[in-house]
Amino acid sequence: MANNDVEAIIDSILIRSGQDTTTPEFVSRVSVLDMVNELIEELAQENVFINPTPQTVTLVNGTRTYAMSNDATAPYALFDSDGEEIYPTDAETLSELDRDWKDLSGKTYNYIYELEQPKSISLYKKPGSDEAALAYTLWYYWVPAAVTDSSSVYLPEPLRNNTSIIRNGVLSQIFAMRTEVQDRDRSNYHTAQYEVKKREFVKDRIGQKRYVMGSKSGRRPSWRLRLPADYPDVRY
Repeated sequence: MANNDVEAIIDSILIRSGQDTTTPEFVSRVSVLDMVNELIEELAQENVFINPTPQTVTLVNGTRTYAMSNDATAPYALFDSDGEEIYPTDAETLSELDRDWKDLSGKTYNYIYELEQPKSISLYKKPGSDEAALAYTLWYYWVPAAVTDSSSVYLPEPLRNNTSIIRNGVLSQIFAMRTEVQDRDRSNYHTAQYEVKKREFVKDRIGQKRYVMGSKSGRRPSWRLRLPADYPDVRY
């Protein structure tokens, strides 16, 4: 992946901003690296990065709520021990079906997630003795670890093929620090490019992902409620 490692990206940003790559006078390499990581963290809040290593959720008899990993921003998909996907729902929907849904134990049919700290998932139904010790697999969106200024380090997937987002975002900030009229014009240009490329990138990722309530796409999810075949059709 020639010229797409973090060191090469920082080199290109410094060159585009008229600086020497070894001893830049206006903005240091460390400062540029900080800007790169800030932009990655900003993008992570749009739920575009999926942790390649899922979280294992081990069920406990009578325990309905389980903490999500500290680096998670939102759940992506939950699978039970048989590999069957469990879909999200919300408390309001479950309450309309059964006021006592929180007290029911048995096979898991859906889950609710909480994105406020501490982030968690709550199972419906909560595990009973038959479900205790089963291992569920939770794939989740996350904030990737900070990158370093190295030729052997790359941007997190899927940014590796979209490095122009980061380049434009950093250049817009560098030129904004300067006072010349042409620098302000350059900052405005790179800001516009960053916003366009970021919007296209996030839109593309939303098209490929499951909707997560609380993400900035602003669209309400279509809940998929999964209930037992013999569940009574009762409304309170």
